[in-house]
Amino acid sequence: MILTLHKPAGWTPLEAMEALRARTPALAGEPIVYAGRLDPMAEGLLLVLTGADRFALPEHLEHDKDYVATFLFGVASDTFDALGRLADRAHAPDLAACAAAVAALAGVHDLPLPAWSAYRVHGRPLHAWAREGRLHEIELPMRAMRVTAVHGVAAAPVRASALVDDVSARIDRVRGLFRQDEARADWEHLASDDPPLVAVRAALTVTSGTFVRALAQAMGARLGCGGLLVALRRTRVGPYAEATIAT
Repeated sequence: MILTLHKPAGWTPLEAMEALRARTPALAGEPIVYAGRLDPMAEGLLLVLTGADRFALPEHLEHDKDYVATFLFGVASDTFDALGRLADRAHAPDLAACAAAVAALAGVHDLPLPAWSAYRVHGRPLHAWAREGRLHEIELPMRAMRVTAVHGVAAAPVRASALVDDVSARIDRVRGLFRQDEARADWEHLASDDPPLVAVRAALTVTSGTFVRALAQAMGARLGCGGLLVALRRTRVGPYAEATIAT
């Protein structure tokens, strides 16, 4: 059986899957897996495979995906999203340049994988190397990340003070060791300074293995103003376009 589950922001895919198991008696003791990871701060469609369908996991990992992403320019973080430690800010972002960068995302981007991710190097997830301050001992793997379509680009100026309550609330929903206290404090400090930022929202279609937050960081670095992914919602995985189970 293939189930389409909505993963809330703040939860890991494993937490969403286990919550589904806990409230579904038919899944008690049943082996289940999910296809396609979503970061804790992201939300949206998660495929859950049970029974014989779980043996088709490799096939489902190769599906392309649709997302609605909100990029924030004028600030950056070490995780490339809102859950990381915020970096020193560069110059103020230009609204037109930021919108143009997102609109031009279609194509292949050869980028390193985010250091704060679950991808394994020498048998250990990258986030373990990062947490221990040992990234200098390894080389971050590169990946060709392909954006096949960009739609509905909308850019607007925004202040950090207008974002901090929502971002902090989503950080508070994250469980586990993700440096939540430090991230929240960084956002509160940013809000107190209240620099001008630019938010750009767009719908993207990407191939399997594309990290949308890596695209955010790369655009911000290229523009010289910094960039991160402040919100992400997955709306389609291959032929599955709607979550039928709420968490």
